[in-house]
Amino acid sequence: MDLSVNIKRKNVKEHIKKYTVLIIDDEKANLDALTSLLESEYYIIQAENGQEALSVIKESDKEIHIIIADQRMPGMKGVEFFRQSIQLLPKAVRILMTGYTDTSEIIDAINEGHIYKFITKPADMQNILQTVRRSAEFWETENENRRLIRELEEKNQYIAESRKLYEQLFLNAPIGILLLDTAGAIHSVNPAALEILGSKSEEDTKKFNCLSFSPLIEAGIADLIENCIESRSLVKSEVFYKSFWGKELYLFCIFSYIKGENEKDWIYAIIKDITERKFIQLQLEELIERTKQAMSANKMKSEFLANMSHEIRTPLNAVTGYSELLSTTLLDDTQKSYLENIQISAKTLLDLLHDVLDLSKIEAGKLDLDLTPSDIRNIAQETVRIIHLTAERKNLTLDLIIPSSMPSPVIADSLRLKQVLLNLLNNAVKFTDSGSVIFSISFDRNSDNDVVFHFSIKDTGIGISPDEKKKLFQAFSQADTSTTRKYGGSGLGLVICSKLIQKMGGELQLISEKGKGSEFYFSVLMHLYHEDEQSSKSNYTVVSFPENIYPVILIADDNKINLALAQKIVMKIFPKAEILEASDGKQAVELFCSNQPDLVILDIQMPVMDGYEACRQMRKSSEKRIPIIALTANAMAEEKNRCLDSGMDHYLVKPIEMNALKSVLYSCLSGFQ
Repeated sequence: MDLSVNIKRKNVKEHIKKYTVLIIDDEKANLDALTSLLESEYYIIQAENGQEALSVIKESDKEIHIIIADQRMPGMKGVEFFRQSIQLLPKAVRILMTGYTDTSEIIDAINEGHIYKFITKPADMQNILQTVRRSAEFWETENENRRLIRELEEKNQYIAESRKLYEQLFLNAPIGILLLDTAGAIHSVNPAALEILGSKSEEDTKKFNCLSFSPLIEAGIADLIENCIESRSLVKSEVFYKSFWGKELYLFCIFSYIKGENEKDWIYAIIKDITERKFIQLQLEELIERTKQAMSANKMKSEFLANMSHEIRTPLNAVTGYSELLSTTLLDDTQKSYLENIQISAKTLLDLLHDVLDLSKIEAGKLDLDLTPSDIRNIAQETVRIIHLTAERKNLTLDLIIPSSMPSPVIADSLRLKQVLLNLLNNAVKFTDSGSVIFSISFDRNSDNDVVFHFSIKDTGIGISPDEKKKLFQAFSQADTSTTRKYGGSGLGLVICSKLIQKMGGELQLISEKGKGSEFYFSVLMHLYHEDEQSSKSNYTVVSFPENIYPVILIADDNKINLALAQKIVMKIFPKAEILEASDGKQAVELFCSNQPDLVILDIQMPVMDGYEACRQMRKSSEKRIPIIALTANAMAEEKNRCLDSGMDHYLVKPIEMNALKSVLYSCLSGFQ
């Protein structure tokens, strides 16, 4: 049937070349007529039968939107073609053209969804065009519907996956999560919350109300929930929780108010077990408190030692000072013997005081080594020289064995090393009644700059048993308490020696057998000294000084005995000096301002005004830098720093040593005319 006809086309802009139409008809004239009708608005693909059309569909690189097929075609009817093409083009809109009056087969195809529209021949071309246009609109609508459905399915899938993820997070979260209503009822609870609360199951937990459950009330959790409900804001706090079953926990709780739909609001609760962290925190707080107490106790100990040092040194200063002055006078043999006993006793007491202060400094970590160029041979010889007389009195042989090629000088604290060696040698001589004491030194070179010195002190004395060794290096203890009564001693010497050697980088060790003697030995690494290295200088340098000068010297001390002693020692050094005496700091400042002395000797602890303030007042009142010497019974390192920081030039510790004071006076008055 010929479909050729001319028609007017109206407003087709929206359809121009947007869709592709497949036309199938076994009559060439019909194909051309339909193509002519539609080609201005659509892409056209032609096929003369169903089989050809199926091949075209498979090979075409264009998406086919609309199919127009004649029902009556050789080999394959239009309806059958639509049935077979549904798998290839499920979205295409299908239009069937037929001249049959029996439409039952076509109606079945429509019901099955294979056909969108059928047109009965002969057909009006305008009707065909409108049908195709509506088909295009239908395809667009269906396509949009399919897109919306696809988006909806994707959203539903996302929601399902999100819900599943939330459920997994909810179930496997390491923190407790609960959902409550504003009446306190529990609607959801995860396993972590069940474990924290000590509940056996979710069903059991949902039975109680958070606002009336006694363990939550006692822990303060119920109050937190009520605060959250009243304020409609986030509430958080740490609480101590004890369950019905006696489980005790520290919990960190967060309650958040959530505005729901249909006037149904919720409380989202998070609870975290912080028991372990809390215990660590409590232990840390306890440790901090103990540290504060220890620091306070250490401060009290330091203050006590400072006061003890002051109280002992003050009278001891008079004993040693006047003994030294007395030794310069004419004495008979008996008087000399008495004086010697006094000086030995005073020295013993002073040594004990030094030991106590040294031990305190070591325990407080405030004892630092003063590393200077030192000669190990000289240190050893000086130490033996000091002990030699005591050994000779006991008829003991004291031998010093050192190699002839001893490396020197080395960087060491000569004073502390001598203190260690003197203590060990003194013990060896003290606890040896017959035989010998051998002091030997050897060395190994580690490199051109490093030397390891090995010190050994061996005796044939009373020896030490294995049990006695265990408490040998404990403060205020001796190997055998009976030795304290026989030999004397405080039991501090070896403790201090051991700690000083550790400070030097070594370790004091012992080989001993009861009744056969002992050997104390240690090794220390030292660096060789080179001329270009910096080192600290000795505190005092004795220089020659004319004694016929007339300096004005102000001496301030609240202790009359020590004031008189200082005056006599100064006069011994400078017989023609003019001495100004003050018994407190305020009087000293007044004498300073009115007399402008050449030198000031200030005690630190004085009534009315102490030495620190007196020094500051003197510095303010005079433009000239007049030497001020601190004379104190406090031997702590902090005291020296405080004296120098307050403006003093020198620092001397009681008891006064005449040579030390003489050296400082000479140094301060070196420019005196």
